[in-house]
Amino acid sequence: MASIALQAVSKTIGYRRILQNISCTLEPGTLVAVTGPNGAGKTTLLKVVAGLTPLSSGQISGAAFGEIGYVGHQPMVYKALTVAENLVFFAKLHDTYTADRVAEVLVEIGLKPAAGLQGSMLSRGMLQRLALGRLLLQNPRLCLFDEPFTGLDKAGQQWLRSFLGRLLAEDRHVMVVSHNLQELEPLPYRELQLKGGRLV
Repeated sequence: MASIALQAVSKTIGYRRILQNISCTLEPGTLVAVTGPNGAGKTTLLKVVAGLTPLSSGQISGAAFGEIGYVGHQPMVYKALTVAENLVFFAKLHDTYTADRVAEVLVEIGLKPAAGLQGSMLSRGMLQRLALGRLLLQNPRLCLFDEPFTGLDKAGQQWLRSFLGRLLAEDRHVMVVSHNLQELEPLPYRELQLKGGRLV
């Protein structure tokens, strides 16, 4: 896979500059950990890279919109649908649906026994796994995660580290916003530290 480049990426809202001239290169099979204090622009950076909010200036090259997967603070699943129905819905949305693939993903995310449960009945950890299943069905080159360890117990954190390690082994590009780099250990990562919307 080719690298993905951010070139002088900036984001302004009103008179406030949220991101200022962010430039970096994301290599396949590499995890980039985005760190910094609250208000540094970490979540905004992920949303800009994901195409969820427009750039004010700069350029992002190397990945088309459909090749980018995003898992934010909220799992973005339909609580009135079952686990399986959520996966079917998102697979059809991304035109990747087959019954066999949905069945495989249920096993991969460890939710096959919960396939018939409604989203409203799931724990935080189960909701996070369902969100990751949605990501797998999309099959993106670039995977973006905004504080994915929040609310997970130790077992859930360990499972998530294994999941991220699998993405890296598949040579995907991975970017994770984290307030605690110890959550990522022992995964190899490169830190991208922001302060006041700038690279430190």
